[in-house]
Amino acid sequence: SRYSEIDRKVHETETGLSLRYLSKIEESNPYFHLYRVDNVLCSELLCPSHISNVRLYRDNLGHLSIHAVNRFIAQDLRSFLTIRNLLVTHH
Repeated sequence: SRYSEIDRKVHETETGLSLRYLSKIEESNPYFHLYRVDNVLCSELLCPSHISNVRLYRDNLGHLSIHAVNRFIAQDLRSFLTIRNLLVTHH
């Protein structure tokens, strides 16, 4: 790949403790919902910086680019919110 990527295991090691704490909060608080962006953007093996030439992050702090959100996250996030009855859809 001509873009950078990180091994999924390395990513999980670096974020694991925080995600465990957040998962415990989610389990104990019905008003707290954890949406895992990495489950959408990462494969089983790698977490890339780009998908189909779309830059996923706007900086080195992990902030998503608007292009990545529109192309890869929005639909999945809408489903996540709808399934949890957090998004009211009008027909």
